[in-house]
Amino acid sequence: MIKRMVLNEGSYIMGLKEKFEEINKDPHAIYYYIVGILAVLLTIGLISNPRAMGETISSIFGLIVWLIICYLCYKFCGRSQHQQQQQQQQQIIMQTGDNKQRVCPKCGMQNDVANRFCSDCGYEFETRNN
Repeated sequence: MIKRMVLNEGSYIMGLKEKFEEINKDPHAIYYYIVGILAVLLTIGLISNPRAMGETISSIFGLIVWLIICYLCYKFCGRSQHQQQQQQQQQIIMQTGDNKQRVCPKCGMQNDVANRFCSDCGYEFETRNN
C-alpha cells in the first residue's frame, strides 16, 4: 500500500515537473507565476484574517514592487534575449557515413541536412541563404 502511494506520488511529481517545463518554454511564463503567487497570497490573506484585508492588500502591493525589481534585475543582469535566441537556433551538424545529419535543438532527433523541418517535432531549422 505504501509502495503504491510512493509510486503514485512519484509519477504525480514527474507529471508536475513536465508541466512546469512546458510552461517555462512560454515567453510569458513569468506573468503566469506572478498571477499565481498573487492569487495564493490573496487567498491566504482572506482565510487568515478577513478583517485585516487592508494590511494584506498593502503586503501584496509590496510584493508586487519586489517582483518588479526582481524582474528588472533578471532582464538587465541575466542573459540577453538575443543570446537566448542564438542558443536555441544553434544546430549541430554531424557527419555520419555518406550523409550529413543535423540534430534538432528542440527534441534532439537526428535529421538529414536537406530537411527543412524536424521529422519528430516539426521544429523549423534555420536555413542559410547564400
